[in-house]
Amino acid sequence: MSENILRTVSLDRISRRKDRSVSINFITDMEQTSEQLMELDKQLDQRGVLYFKPKGILTTAEVDELDNIDIELNGKTQSQRIRSVLFVLWQQIDTNIDFPDFYKQKTELIIQQIKDKLK
Repeated sequence: MSENILRTVSLDRISRRKDRSVSINFITDMEQTSEQLMELDKQLDQRGVLYFKPKGILTTAEVDELDNIDIELNGKTQSQRIRSVLFVLWQQIDTNIDFPDFYKQKTELIIQQIKDKLK
């Protein structure tokens, strides 16, 4: 399991990429020890959450909130994945209903199926 990284940094540069994502570069404010560099190196290619606070220190409440964030799977949250799959289904079936109504209808069906299983 990955360890959290907490460093004081300066935002150095941002650049747009051709896939419309953004590259964000930070520079640590202090020299990093070999151990700290190894800690960072272990995190390469890991997905995570970046919270940048321009001034001050993180409060306990902020750290707790960050620890409880649900990391997206393959770039999408579970709800985004459901919506995307339902959109593809909507495109594939022959229907004259618009997508927002289709989405509401299908999600209500899923909700009702789960409610029916509750005791």
